[in-house]
Amino acid sequence: MSQSSMQDRQDRVAHELRKGKVARLFALAEKYGVIKRGWSCIDYMRDSVKNYGWESTCISGPKGTAKSNLMLQHGKAIYGDMQKTKKFTVTKRKELLDHMEYAIDNELRIAWIGVDDIAALFPKSLYFTHRKLYSKLQATWETVRTVMNNFEFSCTLKNKVASFILQDITGDIKCYNRKGEIKSHYDYQRWLWLRSIKDPTQDIAKLIRVEDIPFPLIPEAFSLDASLRTAKYYCGGKEYVGEDFFRNKAKLTGISREDFKDYWNNRLGLAKESFKDFKDIFEEQALKQSKLNVQSAEASTTPQDPKSLGRKGVAARRRYKEEAQMLRQQLEELRSADAGTEK
Repeated sequence: MSQSSMQDRQDRVAHELRKGKVARLFALAEKYGVIKRGWSCIDYMRDSVKNYGWESTCISGPKGTAKSNLMLQHGKAIYGDMQKTKKFTVTKRKELLDHMEYAIDNELRIAWIGVDDIAALFPKSLYFTHRKLYSKLQATWETVRTVMNNFEFSCTLKNKVASFILQDITGDIKCYNRKGEIKSHYDYQRWLWLRSIKDPTQDIAKLIRVEDIPFPLIPEAFSLDASLRTAKYYCGGKEYVGEDFFRNKAKLTGISREDFKDYWNNRLGLAKESFKDFKDIFEEQALKQSKLNVQSAEASTTPQDPKSLGRKGVAARRRYKEEAQMLRQQLEELRSADAGTEK
């Protein structure tokens, strides 16, 4: 996407904010405290840490759109340290539970925790495969999540994730249009929950756009892409400019190749475990099929009990009797036909 086309997109976002309907919804979100004018995504996360709040941010989008990179940048903006960020970026269920258990036992709050590819930990299919486990997780999630200020997770599609995770979302990010290793783009919207007019016992979510911007993938991106240095960007209804916006407002400065490679090597451990599970499923299915084949072969060669044989004999005799009766009828018809010919 060229600098001019990106600027056009930013101008359209600004124009959208000026529209009557969108402006009223934006004002309502401000009234409810869902939107703070001029705030970026990281501002909401930092405020949650400062005031013991709760932010649940979903990063979705096609594979390869730098979802993991963006999540690491958010963690780095919170902790200010890449090693601590990688420590609290998890890919396994046990890692998440261990962090939460330590926080509960020591009466601590976790400032930020990121779960990469959450559908591998809490898939929507869990409801069908482990119904009791799903019900227990759903019942306890409301209370155990309070040990975290920021819960951020990535997925390709939200409909692959367990519903009790999605129901707590406060912010929704969609990544798109990656440009090599220099930059990608994301659209960040806040969820405003309103009462349903048709059914006041139900709430409905309205999306309020906060940011629709590119973001650098590596620290060198600013020297490689002019738009990151000089273009105008709109964030929470306010206008900002170039590199200063990314460094001081959005807190997005990229992840070094070494840090991301180190993280990704750990991430590959999940892929190895998943492949092992995948392979075990097929081997287990093949073993079951082999047992069925053996049982079927044994059943075909094993003598059957007298009762079963007796039932089969009765059925056979009945069939033979019916066939014999049909043959006699046909023979009588032929004899009648021959008698008529002789006359």
